[in-house]
Amino acid sequence: MRGMTHERTRLAACALALAISGPARGDGQSCELTSSFRSIAGAVEPIALGGLDALSELRAAHRDLFIRGLLDLAAWCTENELYLERDNLYRQVIEMEPDNLDARKGLRYARNPDGSWKEPAPRAAKNRNDRALAQLSAKRGESLRPYCDALLEAIENAEPGLRKRVLDDVGSIDADNPRLHRLFGDVESGGKWMTPESAAGKEQRARIQALVKSTRANAPNPAATVNTAGPNGPNRKWKCALSTSGVRVLGNVSEAECTQIARACEAAGQVVHDLLDCPIEFAEPFSVYVFATQEDKDAFVAKLTEFTVEGRAFMLSRANAVLDGTDDVLLSDPDPAKRLDAAVRHAIARILGRTFASGDAQGWLADGLGMYWTHELCGSRCTWFTLGSLGKEQAALATKLALPGTNWFDEACKLLQGEKPLVRLETVVTLRVRAMRMEDMVCAHALAAFIAEGHADAVAEVLKRIGAGQPSPAVLQSEFGAPMDELQTRVVRWLRERR
Repeated sequence: MRGMTHERTRLAACALALAISGPARGDGQSCELTSSFRSIAGAVEPIALGGLDALSELRAAHRDLFIRGLLDLAAWCTENELYLERDNLYRQVIEMEPDNLDARKGLRYARNPDGSWKEPAPRAAKNRNDRALAQLSAKRGESLRPYCDALLEAIENAEPGLRKRVLDDVGSIDADNPRLHRLFGDVESGGKWMTPESAAGKEQRARIQALVKSTRANAPNPAATVNTAGPNGPNRKWKCALSTSGVRVLGNVSEAECTQIARACEAAGQVVHDLLDCPIEFAEPFSVYVFATQEDKDAFVAKLTEFTVEGRAFMLSRANAVLDGTDDVLLSDPDPAKRLDAAVRHAIARILGRTFASGDAQGWLADGLGMYWTHELCGSRCTWFTLGSLGKEQAALATKLALPGTNWFDEACKLLQGEKPLVRLETVVTLRVRAMRMEDMVCAHALAAFIAEGHADAVAEVLKRIGAGQPSPAVLQSEFGAPMDELQTRVVRWLRERR
């Protein structure tokens, strides 16, 4: 193998790059072969003049299998009228093995009297079967699978750097290779390979949806309570006053809305209890004050003279806000659906704080897991605890996230993917709520969903350990057996498969 000439090796590497670059388009350019693994098409490593590197040695050792796969694929292309693809494949074989008779015959070469090859007359080769062309990438992987399996078998005891390069190499050629997927710990579901988190997530999402539907339908009706109450003094008579074991709702809106809020908050506690299979701590009911108008809430806040000027200013600045220094909530958004979302969101925040000592310091849990559970219960993500100042780009993202049709998981995938992602989870999980940006919030939500759906049995333990003071990065690495950069790669792949 060491005796191969540098030129021959160069041609072999060049042909391999061409072979994995995907089917040719009608304009003669190549389409990118997409897979869930990083593609190395068109980026085969340069080979040093002193000899072959380890990956190139492996490729060269199994070159015959690679050529056989290309010839089988070329025969399939002939059968399916993909004549441009067929000719390109034969040319690739000749690049690697100039005297290959099958490839020369396929391109209509003949021998000159001196034994050299005579160039054939030019012919126009076109692909005439769009349906077959769409199948070509999968067929390419199938034809080259013996070659890929040989590479995978050769790295069972290889050093990590070579192992990773071979896995990337095989993934770019044969993304559906069963042996490759088993090495990644993937599972097959419905005829498709996916991460264990994706397979588990489908079942868990169905379970959560069924649990929410049943719990909300069977949530107890609240009882009437005293309707002259308020924080520390400014008592008033409320139009409606209802209470359950976990929440007291005081409002000047309809009794139907107050009932809906009370039952939804009660259901939130029951759903979280059932999902985590552990006791949930409310300690005592918290109060939700519901105002029909912003003006009514402002008048209410103006009388809270026992609060600081700054505290009152914050309460006045937001339609839905926490009563400063308490767990109680003021709701005055003009949209009843947003008032409901805020009530449930704060009920969940109270559960996380009282049960797991998780609060503002754990921003990814407060805004990530809290918003995930709220969406499952209400179908909305209207209440954000993130208060970072909005630059132009963040304001644009915030506007987009607020639109009903925006897919939050797609937005997170854009931010987390790539060699140099815009957001790194190892940073996100260390931020306090008020240090988080919009992009941190949407990625925290994605991470929370990944854990809640793909690792449902681990959620309670993650919350307990973080609540006990262990740093989030250490807990996540311990629970999921991977450093944060590898966990981010898994989350990105899960996001793509979740679509």
